[in-house]
Amino acid sequence: MLNQPAMFATVGGVRSNEQFQVLKAGGEVIPGLYAIGGDNNTYCGAGYDVGIMAGSQQGWCATGGRLVAEQLFEA
Repeated sequence: MLNQPAMFATVGGVRSNEQFQVLKAGGEVIPGLYAIGGDNNTYCGAGYDVGIMAGSQQGWCATGGRLVAEQLFEA
């Protein structure tokens, strides 16, 4: 086993819509609550494989954050 720094991500996050807004169990938006990165269940769901694509959640988090910020500043 190699002894090296590593970073793991959350998998199986909350459900959200295309605007990253978190949804209730019935599908209604929770106003003001957004999920990005591994906490957003739309990109990898419960299947994020760090052995193959380690670090891909970091890009998803940065992109999601930028897209949410654009939405908030447009409003």
